[in-house]
Amino acid sequence: MEGHNREKNPAVVRAVEAGKTWEERRENLLENLEKKLRLMEVFYSEVKRLKKTDDPEDVAKKMENENQRVLSASSPETLLKYSRLADLAVRLNTEKLNTAESTKLLNEFQELAQDEEARFTWIMAEMADNVTSKFFTTRHFEEHPKYIAPHVNQRLQPKKPLAVSDFILEFDALNVYALTEPGVISAILPAGGETIGLHIRRSPVSLIKRDKESRRTKRHESIHNLLEGASLPAAPRVQYLRMLLMSITNLEKTGKTPDILKIYSQQLKNLTPEKLIDGNQEEILSELENIEAEGYGESHQKQTFVTASNRFSTAGKYSQEIIELLNQFLSTEHSSNILPDVRLLRDGYRDKFTDTANLIRTLSDNTKTSGEKEALHLALALLPPSKYRHIERVMNQRFPRKSVTAESSEV
Repeated sequence: MEGHNREKNPAVVRAVEAGKTWEERRENLLENLEKKLRLMEVFYSEVKRLKKTDDPEDVAKKMENENQRVLSASSPETLLKYSRLADLAVRLNTEKLNTAESTKLLNEFQELAQDEEARFTWIMAEMADNVTSKFFTTRHFEEHPKYIAPHVNQRLQPKKPLAVSDFILEFDALNVYALTEPGVISAILPAGGETIGLHIRRSPVSLIKRDKESRRTKRHESIHNLLEGASLPAAPRVQYLRMLLMSITNLEKTGKTPDILKIYSQQLKNLTPEKLIDGNQEEILSELENIEAEGYGESHQKQTFVTASNRFSTAGKYSQEIIELLNQFLSTEHSSNILPDVRLLRDGYRDKFTDTANLIRTLSDNTKTSGEKEALHLALALLPPSKYRHIERVMNQRFPRKSVTAESSEV
């Protein structure tokens, strides 16, 4: 009788149903993730088989077949969202937009990309187009190397134009590696400093500093090159954040246009740690192979924000700049009620980046074979960083071993 009453208790019933619903949602999510991962592996195996001697038309047909295989399995609703994602991506990557305009489009893109099916369809189509384009362009540069230096000069605008004689050129199926003497790449960048590699976005060309690390640097930049089709469009989050904080500060000082101040304050509140870290995906992905090669030092010691941001070089600099901007804002007086939100954003992003870095470290520690590492890299490209917590379960199912971290209850 007591058991019967407990079964009918509404609170118990709701708890049981809630638990069942969560289990079902989680299993469905993991099943879909595994299915998408298998499709990506088929695609990646095709890409790895490409040789620079392949017929360009055959490569284009292979990539189109891969694209159609995904599109034909998509629902009309998914295809509609995919079409809008593709349109937004083109605008973000090709149009001359100011920071506010590009951020508005990026926000819409990220909202649509929350639909896993639409996001996956877009990723696969973008990667197929990216491979085809890079293969054709690489063959063109290999046949006509005299055009490489003008291309670099036009895209990077160095103070002193470079000549083809400044490079030792190497080619593979999708990459043009322009090896340079020390100091050449750093002199190109506005910030200066020492940089060992630089990939030109939407181009197969990467500048590589000639040193004992050239081979590793080439791998790093080739990941940039391939994953341009797998991550979100370039996110102007730091510029946008700086613009918002400066605008709010200036408007508070003048006391004028309170309505505009309210708008900027709301836009700042709409920035989330998840949006910030998802905008950092390509840089996070490009660091994986270097980090795995270097190791993590004390294998069971968790990274702090400082150690994590130092290890993830470009992604870490991006993160440090975000925290620095928010700290500067918090260290000055403000008349608006935005400070609690800024503090939450700072603490939330610092924790999110640190947790993501530690999760990647755990996942990397748990992958031993080349097949496991390949599956992990594809999974990290498949999901945005804010959802990386789902990957450990999939990896554990594929490659059973004792998990190092507690399983998340989030979906």
